[in-house]
Amino acid sequence: MRSVAVGLIGLGVVAVAGPAYGQSPDRLCASREPAVAVENCSIVIRAGRGGPIAQAGFLTNRGQAYVKLRRYDEALRDYNEAVKLLPGDPDGYFLRAVLH
Repeated sequence: MRSVAVGLIGLGVVAVAGPAYGQSPDRLCASREPAVAVENCSIVIRAGRGGPIAQAGFLTNRGQAYVKLRRYDEALRDYNEAVKLLPGDPDGYFLRAVLH
């Protein structure tokens, strides 16, 4: 009986951890968990994945995660960088204005 209980607990752990396993950092950059988003956005930003549009998106996603973590200076830095990459895109400007 004990081995059945341990097995069921193990299945529960796999079920909880399962959806995130194997997901790319690109997808996890949009996580609702701010710490997960920051970590994974940082990975794809450092790797230089995608062009300016993708990088600006990763920066704004990470900036929003920083806001949720109350790390406002880092959020502002990311929004500023997003504006530099895509000066014609209003998202970076809007998020920066909301932060102020």
